[in-house]
Amino acid sequence: MVYNTDLLEESGLPVSIFDLTEPGWKGRVAMGYPLFGTTATHVAALWAHLGPDKTKEYLKALKANEIVIVDGNAVVSLKRISVLQPGLLSALLTPRQRSGFSLTGRP
Repeated sequence: MVYNTDLLEESGLPVSIFDLTEPGWKGRVAMGYPLFGTTATHVAALWAHLGPDKTKEYLKALKANEIVIVDGNAVVSLKRISVLQPGLLSALLTPRQRSGFSLTGRP
């Protein structure tokens, strides 16, 4: 999980990605468009591990919690988002993309 250190301290991080569906995270979470790239791989892994029903339930809960869907990693730097769903890794962002956006990660 990658998070914006300007908006969130490590002590305030969710314990699990499933916590991101809680009301306190409403509108504060972003993920890349889930049909392509690393986010698609993450969704496929959830599908394989949790099964189709639980994965759909999770994705619907994220949507209901106003998750912000972005076109790709470069777009993330333009958003003031607290937590980035797995699949968006700070290592994938170039220094130019990180400009003005403090990111760090936690497994």
